[in-house]
Formats: sequence, C-alpha cells, structure tokens
Amino acid sequence: MRVFLPLLLASFVFFAAGSAVAQPYFAPGSYQGWDLNTAPQMVDDGTNGDLVAGDGIYSVTVNIATAGAYEWKTALSGWSDSWPHTGNSWFITLADNEDVLLTFDTNAHGDGWAPDSYWPDSDHTVGDTYKVVGDLQDEMGDPGDWDPANGTLLMHDDGVGGDATAGDGVYTYCGQISTAGDYQWKVAVNGDWAQQFGTDGPSVNAGTWMITVANDNDEWCFYLDVNTGRIYAEESGPVPTQSETWGGIKRLYR
Repeated sequence: MRVFLPLLLASFVFFAAGSAVAQPYFAPGSYQGWDLNTAPQMVDDGTNGDLVAGDGIYSVTVNIATAGAYEWKTALSGWSDSWPHTGNSWFITLADNEDVLLTFDTNAHGDGWAPDSYWPDSDHTVGDTYKVVGDLQDEMGDPGDWDPANGTLLMHDDGVGGDATAGDGVYTYCGQISTAGDYQWKVAVNGDWAQQFGTDGPSVNAGTWMITVANDNDEWCFYLDVNTGRIYAEESGPVPTQSETWGGIKRLYR
C-alpha cells in the first residue's frame, strides 16, 4: 500500500533542493473508484505507453472495462497537488475493454497556447462537436451567453472558414465580435457542460480565457487542438504552431 503524505512531504524537499529526481505522479479517477492507494503511477521512462523517456511527459495506459464517460486527475502523491485545479479531467470510451493512454505534460511550452504546462490529457479526450462559449456569444450572433446547446459558433476541422488544414485535429471558429470590450470564453463539448476545454486543458469545469477586443466588429479566431487538449485565441491572423505530445500523436491514429 502506498503511503501518500510522507511522499508528498518528500516531494517538497525535492523541489526546495532543486533535485532532478522525478516526481511520483499518479492517475486516480472514476474508472478505478478514485482510490489513491490503487491509482496507477504515470511514468516518463519509455514504457507503458510513454514514448520518449525523460521528455517531461508522464504517461500510463489503463484498460477501461465498460464504455462511457470518465473523470480523472493527475495527483502528485496526494490530493493537495492535483491537476486540473478547476475540476477533473475527462475521457470517453466507445467500446468495452478499451485501452486509454493518460498523459501529463509538465513542460513549459511558451507558445501562447493554453495550458502552457502541467495539464492532463488522453488519447480518448474527444467529442462529436466543439463550440465556443462565453459572454461573447451574443456579440457573435449566437443568442444566449454561456449556452453550449445551440448550433452556432461550432468549431470545425474542414479546411474552410479560417481552419488551416482539414482533418488535422485543430478545430477553428472565426467570426466578428460586434462590440469592443473584454470577454471570456472556453470550449463546450457535445452541446452541454459535461465536458469542456479551457485554460487548464480538458476539464469538467475548465478555466476561461479572457480576450480584449479593441474595436467594434473585429474578427477573432478561436482554436482547439484535440491532439494536445489545448486552446488558443487571436485577432484574425496566422495561428502559432505548437509542440506535439505523444498522447496527441497516438490520438490521430485511433
């Protein structure tokens, strides 16, 4: 049986000393009863689904007995340090006994996408539809702010309407915002609030991104990369590239 409080204390010692010793990340979730004592440990050693040893991306492959939607977190030895901070991460399986690759990227990317570092993801964190939601919906012609249900502001991956490349897993919505001001947004999945993407990655209560619109009728583009579980927004222009994760690469070939 793992004893988590001593490990947690030890982890603070490691940080204070600047040690390069790898941290003991675990992946508890609803798929295993949220039991820290039996949660699988994530590794960065090139085994159990982890592609590259020592690259700062921790991984573990788990088998999910029954198809459905599940929640999980990355925990550093105990609950006091766990990600995402706003809630639980999520994934969806479509068949019984599916293997799911869970990942946790600890790298600081500095590329403008959110999250920048420390976020859980998986190769099954995908939905059928993705929609921009926030307090800007009315200003973009979608009546009802914070409404995930109707079909306006749906993001697409078909190579048109601002989307750069069809089928690459980067979903896009571009449109004018009628009134200058500050607005918050995130992405709702499958037309409801059960699953979301935000500034802390995929979460059931994702963090919102604040944008400042300088002029009336400025056009903005919003992006979701389901390969990495990250979002981005900008006034119309070329979207910056981002580094890939093994979870994202494997997701492309499901």
